[in-house]
Amino acid sequence: MERLVRFVKGNFLAGRSFADLGALNREAALWCAEQGARWRRPAACVPTREHEAACSANTRPLEVKAEVERYLRPRRKISFDGFVSFEGHRYGVPYWYVRRECRVNREGRVVHIYSDDLSRELVAHAVGTGADSWCEGQWETSPAQPEELPTQPVGTVVEQIAPPRTKPGFERFDFGRAE
Repeated sequence: MERLVRFVKGNFLAGRSFADLGALNREAALWCAEQGARWRRPAACVPTREHEAACSANTRPLEVKAEVERYLRPRRKISFDGFVSFEGHRYGVPYWYVRRECRVNREGRVVHIYSDDLSRELVAHAVGTGADSWCEGQWETSPAQPEELPTQPVGTVVEQIAPPRTKPGFERFDFGRAE
């Protein structure tokens, strides 16, 4: 396994740059499929065909039971501003969901957010491109709510004060100064 990881790191990642994790995963999957379909002289075979012939007889579809669903939809904490992090992006969760944790998974280009007990789907988002993905009803919009929405610009100003005009008492120990 370590040789395969080293092979991918040394051959796929060299000289490439990516805008986001999704683009990296898509290109890596295409590259791995291409590499697996090539003739390999040391093995004297095409690895994908050899693997299919040797392993297909022993495979069967995975039965999706409750414990498998919990594994496929990992638990995530919801932040104070109503977002949940998944695969390097932040996705909004409706404010009416009062629990502090939810479950998240991705199917294709859609991220699904479920309640913690998997009894209902809370919201679905398109896979993120770098910015936060808000959802309808993420923040309560009532006139009684005094807080700003998190998208408001910060009004705080920080200034640096000038150094003091008096010289510190340690200047006499600066033996490197020119006199």
